[in-house]
Amino acid sequence: MVYWLLRIKTARQRRCWWRMIVVMTVCASLAFFRVQRWDRLTLTAEVDCQQSLVVMPDQIRVNGNLVTLTGKCSDGQREIVNWRCRTKKEQQWWLHIRQPLQLTAWGQLQPVTLATNFAQFDLRTYYRERGICNQLRARQLAVRPRAVLGPLDLCHCLRAWLHGYFRILPKPLSQYCDRLLIGFSTPNEDWQQAVRQLGIIHLFCISGMHIVLAIELLRRLLTRLYVTKESIDWLLVLFLPAYLIIGGGAVSLVRAVIMAECHLLGRHFKLTGIDIWSLSLILGLVHDPLLLMSMGGQLSYLLSLMLYYVKEGGWQQSVQLSLLSLPAILHGAFEFHILSLFASYIAIPVFAVLIFPGTIIAALTYRWWPCFGDSFNWALLQFHHCLIALAHLPGEICFGRPSGPLTILLLVLTLLVVDSPASRKRWLALLSAYLLIFVSIHVPLNGEITFVDIGQGDSIIIRTPLNRKVIMIDTGGRLSFRQGRWARVKAGRSRAETCSINYLKSEGINHLDALCLSHADADHIGDMSSVMRDLKVSKVVVPIGMESLPQFTGRLVGTTEVVPCKAGDNVDRILRAVHPAKPGQGKNEDSLTLWGIFGGNNFLFTGDLDRAGEKAVIQRYPQLSVDVLKLGHHGSKTATDPEAIRHWQPRLAIISAGRFNRYGHPNRETMQILHDDRIPSMSTQQYGMISYQYRGEHGQWKTCLRGDELKWMLPPYSNS
Repeated sequence: MVYWLLRIKTARQRRCWWRMIVVMTVCASLAFFRVQRWDRLTLTAEVDCQQSLVVMPDQIRVNGNLVTLTGKCSDGQREIVNWRCRTKKEQQWWLHIRQPLQLTAWGQLQPVTLATNFAQFDLRTYYRERGICNQLRARQLAVRPRAVLGPLDLCHCLRAWLHGYFRILPKPLSQYCDRLLIGFSTPNEDWQQAVRQLGIIHLFCISGMHIVLAIELLRRLLTRLYVTKESIDWLLVLFLPAYLIIGGGAVSLVRAVIMAECHLLGRHFKLTGIDIWSLSLILGLVHDPLLLMSMGGQLSYLLSLMLYYVKEGGWQQSVQLSLLSLPAILHGAFEFHILSLFASYIAIPVFAVLIFPGTIIAALTYRWWPCFGDSFNWALLQFHHCLIALAHLPGEICFGRPSGPLTILLLVLTLLVVDSPASRKRWLALLSAYLLIFVSIHVPLNGEITFVDIGQGDSIIIRTPLNRKVIMIDTGGRLSFRQGRWARVKAGRSRAETCSINYLKSEGINHLDALCLSHADADHIGDMSSVMRDLKVSKVVVPIGMESLPQFTGRLVGTTEVVPCKAGDNVDRILRAVHPAKPGQGKNEDSLTLWGIFGGNNFLFTGDLDRAGEKAVIQRYPQLSVDVLKLGHHGSKTATDPEAIRHWQPRLAIISAGRFNRYGHPNRETMQILHDDRIPSMSTQQYGMISYQYRGEHGQWKTCLRGDELKWMLPPYSNS
């Protein structure tokens, strides 16, 4: 945007300049009032309520026994309703809904949870952009069918019917139909991870290419039926808004539909390509003033604009467009694959000529001619094998996350290069900027101790200055409870992937010098496999005796060295083990307890160590100094012995526990012990990710949350 403002200014087009100011002022005002309205609508606490909503059939998601509904209230406000099915029969009923519902729900209305870790996906922002500010945890529902009232309802019903029909198709054909034709997301699988690594994920979402192909296919079909060109144009003008709903209404789809409509109507008003793009941007910003705040909106409009300016065709155009998208991708995804610069050049014609038409034909004919669909599905599987093989080739670069201003700088420099690709000075400036940003991210002068908000579990990251050593203590993980197979909720990505791994990659780190596991409980090692798949782990350190336990060995990935550790051993010369002294079974009392000095403070990481274990540490190391204590067992009363607290006298206690956890952590008794000894505490429940950043002997604490955002979710005695 800055680049284009400068271009307009230097062109000395006063009328164009003032029009730009007016458009930007109007859009900025709309965005400001939209955000103000969201802030007023977003609750600050949980309230009991009764809500009446209209729910369209395509706004129902069923995952195990969890049903998520998106409905519209009588005042026009959209809300999410979460409901747990009691029986498999009820689950199947929700899966086969094909008409609008009138829903009355009783339960607790609460705000959508915001991101509680740095570099974590912000669910609150995502839902706000879709006009949703609050969610309802329902304890009772009353449901009755609602009549179809108009064309919009019909589009939603058709989308739901198509989604149900696609479920009978074999995988991955069914996933392609959902993604490409109606914009339904699908479960995370290996081939989708490969697609993200290669930077061609945009081809699997609704984008401008799909609209162009759909229009061309429909135009050819109608031409063969002897429909006039003018009639085809007007049919498309009517069809595209309906497809906007059927396709799911993604940002790139909104942009593509508006541009297609403007192009069809522009023939009568003699609009140029740039006029059409500009009009689509203005209309898109009126529809959603925060359109350009998301990576999808930025890439969709930027790349569609640059198609008019990038003069070279073929692979040169593909490389330049990939370079233009790179700053936004790095800011949102933190890494890229060298092959992504060329993958789009190969993949776009494959999609245009084979995959997109083949998906449509297979979907239309499968019920009567399944042999084509099965053959096409086999071809898709081979395509996936190729994608996975390419993604595993050397060339993936964990760059890290450039700050907002630096991302803008990279984009402006890239635009200057595209504007004059023969200029060596501009190429040198761009490459120098990337190199300097890369070095600043990968060779930081400060170190940090970070307590990740992993939910009900532990995960701690230790990083020394210049990234000389990077160590993770525990990975977190979900505790599993016995349920029928039908009731199990399928998690797309683990908490480690969305929290700790995401954070490490945003800091340019894709390796661990050591992964230390305190003991064998799932909330400490449950996500170990995810960590070992996504990061290069040099060794795994476990308390002595745990190295042969099946619940540990079953989660190992690859041939990483496993190092048993006991009291007195060192971990990479920066941590010392102070417990256990003898082999155990990986239980709480056997927790690997580590001590280290960072930034002038003595840290003690206790895992789930119980009170007897704390006393054993004191007996073995009576002179041990502790400034920062990670409370054992998430603040449970089974840990944090009063005598140990009085002996160590820490200046700060850190508690890692999940919100609304069923165990009541941290326990009231534990908090009273800290209060009696005047020891302040910080909890990941309240502050989200907690980080101590230091340089030399001095440091400062930094938290993701202020501490009052989620106060309504906490027990009253846990607030510091």
